[in-house]
Amino acid sequence: MSISRPVHTEFQRSALVLHDRSAAEAEVRHRGSCADFFDHVKKRSHHRFVLSPIDFQKREHKSPEFLKINPAGKLPALVDGDSRIFEGAAICLYLGDKFPQAKLAPQIGAPERGRYLSLMVYSTSQLEPAMGDALLKAQHLPQRGWTNFETAKDVIEGELGDGPHLFGDWFTAADVMIGSMFIWKRIWGGPPDRPKLEAYVDRLLQRPTAMKMSG
Repeated sequence: MSISRPVHTEFQRSALVLHDRSAAEAEVRHRGSCADFFDHVKKRSHHRFVLSPIDFQKREHKSPEFLKINPAGKLPALVDGDSRIFEGAAICLYLGDKFPQAKLAPQIGAPERGRYLSLMVYSTSQLEPAMGDALLKAQHLPQRGWTNFETAKDVIEGELGDGPHLFGDWFTAADVMIGSMFIWKRIWGGPPDRPKLEAYVDRLLQRPTAMKMSG
């Protein structure tokens, strides 16, 4: 499928278009957290949404059309009219703010907003690279700017407290970003983790729009 079609059809000019892996790629490589968050927002709003598959094997993510959306040639990427948004955390932040009726993000000015933004950034600036080091059994080098995985897990356990989600009973985009890291860890065969974190992953995977784990 050409990626130019999803961006330029008349129907989709007024729609949000999320470019992500093709169905075949998703089945093999697993569905991404942004696609799941996209589903959450779609079900809680009345806006038009389109999921546009990008075929990695055909290198559609490196095509001139797609590079106009994300110059890094990576997925996912979001098109909203004249706006182009890339990086998973940025997409989740954008959608959470654009659709407050979905109630997946504290509104600007809410007391929870600062903690929410901090967790969203922490997911990719600290947790993700720390987890990558651990899964690859790479030496932790503090000078690279991120913490070690055990410390990152300490932080998330503390933020979870005794609630089912990071904001108690309220499921937010922060759970998408933080939770997906631990889900990916399980998908890629990481060893069982701390009981509180394993229970958190189990709860997230029970959600209807959760990332799917294939055999």
